[in-house]
Amino acid sequence: MDNDPKFFSSINLGVDFIRPCSEVKINVPEQNWVVINNDPIQPGTTRRITVSGYDLSAPDFQRIKLQYRPSSGNGAWINLPTPSGIYEAYNPQWSGFSSLPDPNPSVLQADFTQFIWETAGIADGEYEIHAIAECTGDASDKPGYSTIIKGKIDRQPPSLVGVPQPSDGVYHVGDEISFTFNQDINCNRVHEITNVELIDATTNQTMDIVATCVGNKIVIDPSFVNSTFENKILRAELHNIQDLTGNIMAEAEWEFYVDRNELAWLTDSVEIVKFVDESKTISAKIHNRGGYPVPYTITDVPEWLHVFPDRGTLVANEIEEIFFTVNTEMELGDTSNNITLKTETGINPFFMGGEEPLNIHARNLCRPETWVLNPAGFNTGDYDFQ
Repeated sequence: MDNDPKFFSSINLGVDFIRPCSEVKINVPEQNWVVINNDPIQPGTTRRITVSGYDLSAPDFQRIKLQYRPSSGNGAWINLPTPSGIYEAYNPQWSGFSSLPDPNPSVLQADFTQFIWETAGIADGEYEIHAIAECTGDASDKPGYSTIIKGKIDRQPPSLVGVPQPSDGVYHVGDEISFTFNQDINCNRVHEITNVELIDATTNQTMDIVATCVGNKIVIDPSFVNSTFENKILRAELHNIQDLTGNIMAEAEWEFYVDRNELAWLTDSVEIVKFVDESKTISAKIHNRGGYPVPYTITDVPEWLHVFPDRGTLVANEIEEIFFTVNTEMELGDTSNNITLKTETGINPFFMGGEEPLNIHARNLCRPETWVLNPAGFNTGDYDFQ
């Protein structure tokens, strides 16, 4: 079957390799080089390129040029931009070197030569660089090419996508505290306290947390008892978050209000206005936002107020009306007190719990006098009426 023309045909190829007038190779950088922002090894926007392997003794070997191109471009090579404008260096032993005009150009060194690449103004992306050994005379059509060295410029630090969670600024049951970035970050450099903090915005107290990093996301899990920080404002902070190439986002923060208690008042405050000789009753409602029965008590009730009921249990999603009565024993004037709806968390360790205040403002007024006018008691002759 191997020689059956239905399945096989052979062709002979001949290959001749043309030796260039000089070899050349790039030693620095190596494959998969990266230009980052604030590189601790090569700060600034310039990068060093080292070439070697050339033959200065070849009289037709004229110079070495450095070029770059975008990996996804049209394939055209661009002369390397440098701070001095020099992207080429001449062989000082080239046969035509003495005829070059003054001032003499940059020359190749004996063992290796360094070029400086100015990357400022070059957009982030993947790039390729190579070196060309150009020749004259009979070798003008036999240039030497280095291996193409591939890498990328990535100077943009990670940045946040949208707003952190909880995005509405309120931390409810089922919400998460998290930051999402526009690129993967170096999760090996993400640590509690050093890089990730959760802080009480009022006292600046730092809380115990577990920080989880996967791909382009950091999630913060608080370790505190919820009732301790219910109705408080917390601040999540990030410090020195690195992407996979080493670019650093210095700071980010997000503040939010903690509202995870299963129970809540359905109003922020109530007001009672009454006369001194009467009792008056108004009401407000409480709601169990959880998915299971939750017991409660109402505490911090002042002497001038009667609350009914002041304890009980609400099943999931139940709403109950609480009545407030001010009797005739309240002193004249205005007064204001906060009463507290308390979730009894000791019964179930999985309760979020917390204490929910409700402001009650009461005004106790004197009744206005009732005046009765008797016209017969006046001598109308002493007055003019219109």
